[in-house]
Amino acid sequence: MGFHMRTLRMLLLLVLAGSFAGCYYYAPGPSSAPPPAPSYGYPPAPVSGPPDMVWLPSPGVYVGMGFSYPLFFDGGTYYSNYGGRWYSGSSYRGPWNNRPGPPPSLHGFQPKAWGGYQEQARGYYQSNPNWKHFKPTH
Repeated sequence: MGFHMRTLRMLLLLVLAGSFAGCYYYAPGPSSAPPPAPSYGYPPAPVSGPPDMVWLPSPGVYVGMGFSYPLFFDGGTYYSNYGGRWYSGSSYRGPWNNRPGPPPSLHGFQPKAWGGYQEQARGYYQSNPNWKHFKPTH
């Protein structure tokens, strides 16, 4: 293979490598726009029917027992923390509205604590049949 052919192949490889490298690397600069924010979507509607909403003295809200993602009820409104974002709605099924943050009663809530909230709700619900709880209607 001649010198020119090797040079052309090497140049082609460098061009291809450079174009693929741009697909995987984002370097913000003064004129570049930030990448789009991730889209998490809205909380999914429960498929098993209405949850038992059980009162927890701390934080002072109702908790959706048996939910895989945080669902709360406070002051006539449902709140959900899904995908790192807060939502509110008039029903446990939505429709959901974006919120800039949690309601005041849930400012200290950490999503990783959801399992603990579930255990507390189950404990209150099972140990005292008269404990404050309700099952929402559609």
